[in-house]
Amino acid sequence: MMKKLFLAFVTVAMLATTASAQTMYISDDIKITLRTGQGTDHKIISMISSSQPIKILEEGPDWTRVRLSSGQEGWIVNRFVTDKVPAGITLTSLKRRYETVSKKAAALTEERLRLQDENDSLKQSLAETQTKFSDLDELHTNLVKESSGYLTLKKKHHIVTRELNSVKNESTTLSSELNSLKRDKKIYWFIAGGVLLLVGMLIGASSKSSGRGRSSMGLK
Repeated sequence: MMKKLFLAFVTVAMLATTASAQTMYISDDIKITLRTGQGTDHKIISMISSSQPIKILEEGPDWTRVRLSSGQEGWIVNRFVTDKVPAGITLTSLKRRYETVSKKAAALTEERLRLQDENDSLKQSLAETQTKFSDLDELHTNLVKESSGYLTLKKKHHIVTRELNSVKNESTTLSSELNSLKRDKKIYWFIAGGVLLLVGMLIGASSKSSGRGRSSMGLK
């Protein structure tokens, strides 16, 4: 007999332990009474709404002992207890999830618009860069052509400069020779004048000498 009572006690304890691990809800959108005992003749402790979770402490044939989140314990009618989440709680949860998803969607939309603006800006920058590159490429091509012409002109300039320097040198040489000839000519005319003067003096002296001889002979 004692053994049967012990087994019954262990079974009830196991059931109570299993039940206490479950979170249950009040079904439908109603409020029910939490009483001090099993029956409507027991005192009402509190009113429980369907959105309020409860912990099962002990299950009876018609009434279940529960604990509220506030710590209050009491008995409620079994038919109002369910393991399914009430529609009101589900709806509230869905609304919250919807609000969260809506906020994320709005943030993603804003980010998409920002990325689109950034993409458009990058496209514009790329187009401007390509235009600048094209202009630089054209400028480079023109510079290559102009540098080719410049090198040709520079080469010609060197040749002309060298020829000009050669002509200047020749001109300097000719000028020196001309100056030398002018000096030689002056000297020549100076010598020629001196010779002529000397010849004139000699002729004059000779003429005087001849005149004296003749006059001497006439006196004799």
